[in-house]
Amino acid sequence: MTQRSRVASAVVFGFTTLCMTLLIAGGGSGTTAYASDFSIVHMSDFHMDPFYGTENAYGTCTNSSVPALGISGCDASETLVASAIADLAKTVAALEAAGKDVLVIYTGDYLRHQMKDTPGDPIANAQRIYGTIMDLFKKAHLTPSSTTSSLAFADGPAAAVDDAALTKKNRLATTIAVLPALVAVEGNEDFVPHYHFNVSAPGENALLNWTAATMQQYGFLNSDQADQFSQCGFTSRRVGPLPSTGATFRVLHLNTVLWSPLLKPSITTGDPCGQLAWMETELDAARAAGDMVYIQGHIPPSKHYYWYSILDAYLALIQSYDDVIAAQFFGHTHRLEFGGMGGQDGCSGTPPMFGAGAVTRKSWSTPQYSVMDADASTGEILSLYTRYLDPSLSGAWVSNDANRLETVLQIPNLQTCNLYNAGYALLQDSNSSFWPFFTLHMGGFVPNEQTCDSHCREKIACTTIAFTKKQIDECST
Repeated sequence: MTQRSRVASAVVFGFTTLCMTLLIAGGGSGTTAYASDFSIVHMSDFHMDPFYGTENAYGTCTNSSVPALGISGCDASETLVASAIADLAKTVAALEAAGKDVLVIYTGDYLRHQMKDTPGDPIANAQRIYGTIMDLFKKAHLTPSSTTSSLAFADGPAAAVDDAALTKKNRLATTIAVLPALVAVEGNEDFVPHYHFNVSAPGENALLNWTAATMQQYGFLNSDQADQFSQCGFTSRRVGPLPSTGATFRVLHLNTVLWSPLLKPSITTGDPCGQLAWMETELDAARAAGDMVYIQGHIPPSKHYYWYSILDAYLALIQSYDDVIAAQFFGHTHRLEFGGMGGQDGCSGTPPMFGAGAVTRKSWSTPQYSVMDADASTGEILSLYTRYLDPSLSGAWVSNDANRLETVLQIPNLQTCNLYNAGYALLQDSNSSFWPFFTLHMGGFVPNEQTCDSHCREKIACTTIAFTKKQIDECST
């Protein structure tokens, strides 16, 4: 592989989904396990608790004697978040040194659980968490101000994209990011109180407005994108071209809270904030431009999490654009997950879905994130392994490279058809893939207090192949 001298990053953050997308052009030579010039690193769910180790902490970590890197049942300390970001930076550097272009995706939940219960001003506490995490990314050289890239930030504040002849809509659709492009899309715990957003008053959420302004201040959003994001918490970026292939892709950052039955004030009909209509417009533009698309959100599509009518409309929409959408990325469940998202034959209809495990230990999982190899021309995900925190609390992060997802599932690659078939295979009592997958699912290490009976196994397997109420009911019978 030829050495490239230019280093580019495109970072896209999500707040529950503050979704971070970081594109880095490979700058060196090296050997890798898979013949791919493009890697995606997917991290999610920090749930940083600034009161960790005090009486005001979330969970049971309410005294100063708790380990700095956390214990099961507690949200993440700043030390744990800093450790995860530092390891992320090392992983990105290693991939870049191997000559790869790298996309980093963060799918949300920066804030600890129950921010409304924090002492003092909960909004000020939320801003403190965001600011701390932004500083950690800056120290890890994952922000525009800390990169040494020689490529232009084509849609940043200083870019020549504000031609008076262009409308705001055209500027949003045509500009391209090739430096860190941090884009925020909100999720449940990143609203305070959680799940609270008034669809009838777009642009009037104080924390969302502050977040948009902060992202613009850090250089991750231009003024048009910040304005769009401040309305209802969704926006998009075009990133590229990849130095390895010249491909350009579009990342759609969704506000999945708008589709949740837990949204307050509640809304049960229609298309909240017009997000589905906006998606269709973006996908049409991507198809016309020849862009590949990644969908990035926090709450994954399922009858457990979306209004049924919204879920049906979302699945129908992505089925209609399966030639454009390369993959979907979500968080929220605190577990590594995959979804075949297939049509009736299981092998066509919708792109694959990948859920990242969490950094927080709140749900008794091991802190982890995913590293994927992708096709640099089509964006298709080829392979996935995880990095997780050594359960000995030594502070070391280790790779689970020998147990890649496709190896554990005994499939040749991560195409929709193979994932769909693998999900059905996990339901079989005789299937040898389940327990190795359960280990990945939990973060590379299964804590002693975690078991999985037949009901647990059925629930996990059905999650990979069933999304609508009808599909889930049929899977579990």
